[in-house]
Amino acid sequence: MSTSLLRVDASPRPAGTSRTLTGAYAAAWQAAHPDGRVVHHDLPAMDLPHLGATELAAWFVDPGDHVDLHGLVLARSDQLIDDVLAADEIVIGSPMWNFSIPSSLKAWIDHVVRAGRTLHVGADGPAGAVHAPTIVITSRGSDFRPGSGAEAMDFQEPYLRQVLSFLGVPDVQFVDADHQGPNWSDGDAVLTSARARLEGLARRRIVERV
Repeated sequence: MSTSLLRVDASPRPAGTSRTLTGAYAAAWQAAHPDGRVVHHDLPAMDLPHLGATELAAWFVDPGDHVDLHGLVLARSDQLIDDVLAADEIVIGSPMWNFSIPSSLKAWIDHVVRAGRTLHVGADGPAGAVHAPTIVITSRGSDFRPGSGAEAMDFQEPYLRQVLSFLGVPDVQFVDADHQGPNWSDGDAVLTSARARLEGLARRRIVERV
């Protein structure tokens, strides 16, 4: 049975930093898994709607009261979730926009986090059903790492770490490409270092399975 990687891109820029790095990881992963399959959720191209009245009705209204439009909404969400649950690994690329994530990534999360599919609620509360190790690649114009003095403005990594944990993801690693703004002279060096780390992670993960 072949393995699969789910690649999720939130940057609308074809040569954007996060998209470049998810591409580098996917290429290294494919080289390590010649028979593997890469599924791509290109979020700007998918143009997922933000949750509105129709989506919320499909989620929470009694199925007996659904109309055809609710079925279409559920089918779209189900396909996204099927790809998430089928993945052996997930890589997510997210630029930091206004200290947080792009709205396209938030829309994807809202379509994927669904009780009865990726979450199961029992006597002990919600339990996530997503078990694929996940790498999150961030690109940021400044430096938001601990000790930078700006970490309190980072609403990107803490949120993504929390929501992935809520979904049950057992292993989340962040690869941050900071210093991508014009005021930093080492942006290219940071990008090169991030790429090397990602290619190493792709090779290490296949070795761990042997």
